[in-house]
Amino acid sequence: MSSRSNVFAIPSLLVAIVVGLAGVFPRDTVWAQAVATASETGTRTVGHGSLDPDQQRWINATPEERVKIAEEIGEKGAREYAKGKCYNTIFDGKGRTVPQGPDQVYLDPRTGETVVVEAKGGTSPLSRGYGYQQGTKSWAVKSAEQILHNPNASPAEREAAKIVIEAAAEGKLRVEVVRTPHTLGKAGKPVLEVVEETADDAVKAAQLAKEIMKRFPQIFTPTPKTSDSNSKSLAKAVAEFQRRPFEPPIVPPRTYPNPRPIPPEPMPPDVDRFVTRLPGAPIGGEGLAGTLRKAAGVAGIAVDGVSRAYRALEVEKAYKNGEITQHERTVEHAKNVAGCVGGWTG
Repeated sequence: MSSRSNVFAIPSLLVAIVVGLAGVFPRDTVWAQAVATASETGTRTVGHGSLDPDQQRWINATPEERVKIAEEIGEKGAREYAKGKCYNTIFDGKGRTVPQGPDQVYLDPRTGETVVVEAKGGTSPLSRGYGYQQGTKSWAVKSAEQILHNPNASPAEREAAKIVIEAAAEGKLRVEVVRTPHTLGKAGKPVLEVVEETADDAVKAAQLAKEIMKRFPQIFTPTPKTSDSNSKSLAKAVAEFQRRPFEPPIVPPRTYPNPRPIPPEPMPPDVDRFVTRLPGAPIGGEGLAGTLRKAAGVAGIAVDGVSRAYRALEVEKAYKNGEITQHERTVEHAKNVAGCVGGWTG
């Protein structure tokens, strides 16, 4: 074997050793892949500058940076997958503040289910945590619980965790593992990965969710719901009420107390004296005075007629005292008579 062959054989041997150690030591396979690919791709791409920018970034990155790149590829691919499914976004992983919790949470408007999407980039395997396999409903519920325990979690992360737990308790939770492959950092098309679940996973997840809700009463406030029987009874009562004919309410007649009699209005002063002194009126007022009284009692014009007679007396006094002229006397009597006739006619 030539010396040149030995140069290329050494990196291949290192690749085999690293991949073998990845199966022995409890390390992430993504890290092992990143380390194993570093020497190999570095050897193969010497002198080649026609790589994709994402691939160039991958080649120049350290093993730790490649792990981060793989995670970014998985997160981005999961968002593209959810967009293609027309899911409504609850939490898409952007702005994450803590490493715990579901990767992304969506709502499937077609089924009404809450969908937890676990994003995987490259060959990153499904892990096991909180006593459950990643990708199961029980794991999603326990992962959401960690958010509630972490004071550093953002409001968006806490709200998403709350929704996940409530959906599991109601049997409306679905978990999907979306894997996005890549070639030296260049992302491929995201695909849905099938995860084997136990038959009682949904039941177990519902039990876990209800227990968590009891431990966090300040977050999960029970909402009272009207039972079906009560709803049916109410609907029946409304229907019967609408079928009844309209009956106007019976209103008793209003009663009023007997009105108090209105006393007659007193005569103006000097009426009797004025009437009895009118020309041709006999003493005692049986002439014109008596006639006025009788007419007033019949026609109800006592106040008006007597008042105008009193006014005529005042005009005469003013004329005799020289306070008004003959012309003014005539005008005042004319006004008084006209008003009196008009009022009586009415």
